[in-house]
Amino acid sequence: MKPRKCPYFGCTERKAEKRDMDRHVLSSHQKWAREHGYDTEKFICKICGKDFTRKDNRKKHMDVKHKGVVNADRAS
Repeated sequence: MKPRKCPYFGCTERKAEKRDMDRHVLSSHQKWAREHGYDTEKFICKICGKDFTRKDNRKKHMDVKHKGVVNADRAS
């Protein structure tokens, strides 16, 4: 059994690593995470305005939806 249980009441998700549980909490329980001190920074696409909870998901979005578009979004 994976040792880390999600701290959100009623969620049965378990993860092996703290970083994986933090990622789960931030993506699945955003409001709760903000209220309990998790860093809930948003990563915004500067082309279309879509927001993401993770930088890597914004990068995937840029690669698929805005392929070939030169922008400053990659630098941040």
